Amino acid sequence: MKLNSDQKKFLDYYNSLPRTSHKIPSRESLKIQDIPELLGNITILKIVSEFEAEITLNGSLSEELLNTSLTGVNIYDLLEEREKILNSYLLTQVMDQPCAGSSTMIGTITGSHVTATHNLSVPFLALDGKSISILVYQQFNTVHADRYTNINKSLDAIHISHIEDIYTYDIGYGIPEDDGTIAKYNASLEA
Repeated sequence: MKLNSDQKKFLDYYNSLPRTSHKIPSRESLKIQDIPELLGNITILKIVSEFEAEITLNGSLSEELLNTSLTGVNIYDLLEEREKILNSYLLTQVMDQPCAGSSTMIGTITGSHVTATHNLSVPFLALDGKSISILVYQQFNTVHADRYTNINKSLDAIHISHIEDIYTYDIGYGIPEDDGTIAKYNASLEA
């Protein structure tokens, strides 16, 4: 996936931050005043285990456009089994290499006309100084949220049908080799 100007700006900002002994920037190094125009699109994931990644902060623009509050939600609760495996694979690469990763999630959300979410994920050392968090810069296609008085609170309102355009980007430590997981996933879509 070719990065657009805002995604490139986000990745350039990330790459400009000082690195910790873990090869990645600390969450403390992120300065809101440096990227105010991008903040509404940023979501923070706390990685708990292979299939548990809690959204600890969902950007205000993301919540508005998706018409859904996802703070506190495990992202894997939104995915079918094959998408869970692929998403876990990508986030593991992002943390372990480390590298940046991108994907496009295709689906529907009740009360929103968002049909695709383009995600650019980068690792950060969490505020506790031990665990790794993932910052996700999100952009949306076919954006038009129906204005309801209450935003969706039910996970049943979200359906992710599949994931496309999975890529990794070098942040100074190379790009991990694909072990066949992406090809296997793409073949499952064609079956």
